[in-house]
Amino acid sequence: IRFSGKNCEECQWVKMGAHHTIEIELNNKITIGKECWDFMHLQALDEATDVHKSSEVAVLLIEAGTANFHLLTSVLAKDVHRVSVSLPRKRATTTGYDKAIVRFYEQVYAGVKDHINLELVKCVVVAGPGFTKDDFLTWMLNRANQGGDVQILQKKSSFVAAHTSCVHRQALKELLADEQVQKSISNTKAMEHLKALETFYQTVKNEPDRVCYGPKQTKEAVEKGAVATLMVADSLFRNANVVTRRHYVELAETVKESGATVLIFSSQHVSGQQLAQLSGIAGVLRFPLPELDDIASDAGFSDGGNDNDDDDDEDGRASD
Repeated sequence: IRFSGKNCEECQWVKMGAHHTIEIELNNKITIGKECWDFMHLQALDEATDVHKSSEVAVLLIEAGTANFHLLTSVLAKDVHRVSVSLPRKRATTTGYDKAIVRFYEQVYAGVKDHINLELVKCVVVAGPGFTKDDFLTWMLNRANQGGDVQILQKKSSFVAAHTSCVHRQALKELLADEQVQKSISNTKAMEHLKALETFYQTVKNEPDRVCYGPKQTKEAVEKGAVATLMVADSLFRNANVVTRRHYVELAETVKESGATVLIFSSQHVSGQQLAQLSGIAGVLRFPLPELDDIASDAGFSDGGNDNDDDDDEDGRASD
């Protein structure tokens, strides 16, 4: 990572106030100082340095001729590989299709070996709309047995088959809602976030007075000590307006200090993208607050519903 800025402490190499660039490489030891550390920054550092908190799930979405590889970490859904092979039409009188499907499986098998670290991932979900996923899993285990692939054989219990309506990225959302998949990846943060969202939507349906979403509604609920679970998208903590950003930090810290649960969703993950549709902040309440119905869900922190109306006057740096 390369950082640029002005030098604030003179040394024999760089003069005071001179512009300087420094590179931080892997395994370099550095000390970072801040006047005030927000709890989510400390939490992120703690999780980033604890291997037990970075469980990962690999997803292979497969149908005849197409395979898409995805890696789900606690904060990211990343496309890592794709296999696409043209297959002839299946005919009972020829073996051309069978030979082509084996070539396809060989490429997918190589993709599993090259792009999924079986030593790190907790679960490999093989999913798709038809029977190709099941056929591939059977073929893969036979291939591993014949070739003596110890790595695949030792981790065969980590492979889980599941159904999806397609093999495109949007299938990740329905896949993570599958009960069998939930059991397989129940210890990952991604699953915790998705369960929290599911609880939120169920509460909206059954007890609408026990939820809040949007900055203004959530602030009112926090001030009344009503929030049991607070869900916040990490993008809100990167708001360009200093004061608005501080509002979100204070809300999260207040809820955490009350003993309630605070979940920080990654905007790059499927769950974070769902939360973004709810303005990026939402909560499940300990008790009903019907008066929140009088507050628009898109209302900002200020009474007028615009987060930025008062912020520039309060902190001049925010508008610079």
